[in-house]
Amino acid sequence: MKKIMIFTFFMFLLSFNMSYLKADCDDAISEAAGVYEQVLNLDTEEVTTVRMNINNLGENVYIMVLNDYDDSKVTYHYKDINEDGVISFDTLDVNTNINYIIRVYAEDNTCGTEPLKTINITTSKYNEHSKSTVCDTPYEIEMCGAFYDVGNMDLDEFNKRVTELIKKEEEKSSPSSFMDFVKKYYLFVLIPVLIVIIVFVVRIIILKRGKKND
Repeated sequence: MKKIMIFTFFMFLLSFNMSYLKADCDDAISEAAGVYEQVLNLDTEEVTTVRMNINNLGENVYIMVLNDYDDSKVTYHYKDINEDGVISFDTLDVNTNINYIIRVYAEDNTCGTEPLKTINITTSKYNEHSKSTVCDTPYEIEMCGAFYDVGNMDLDEFNKRVTELIKKEEEKSSPSSFMDFVKKYYLFVLIPVLIVIIVFVVRIIILKRGKKND
């Protein structure tokens, strides 16, 4: 009888531990599913970088960040969340496209050692030609963007293409003929003319009524 009671108590403890473990693992799986990335291409007076934010990291999971630039591995836990509520890190080299792999793991390794979620990020490369004087234009030229991918284009070719794009924008904004001018500004001409005509017609009607009354 005593052996049966001990066995029953042991099975109860085992069942309780398994239930508790399952609950922890379920929490980890749920938290991992909610983790998401935000990539910011920043170009300000203070900093030029690609900043990666990992959002919604819970207490039951952690992330490991890998890359193909220097093959380093960096681990972040819930305690590493910054004052903005995210895990934040900058690219290792803004002048290179780098592939980052963010793997989400359960803090409790009894839930398994395989990642619960994997996020892939390829950073944009800084456009070193974006500060060229040719980009000092009132037109929004996409190629002049700080993180526009110009490939291996040299500065001379870049300047040539941007100049061509600016010329096209100038042609769009400048009326090429009298008819283009009319199409673009006809309302500014039509409205005053209509007002003058209406005033003229009203005056004629008033004069005619005045003569009839006489």
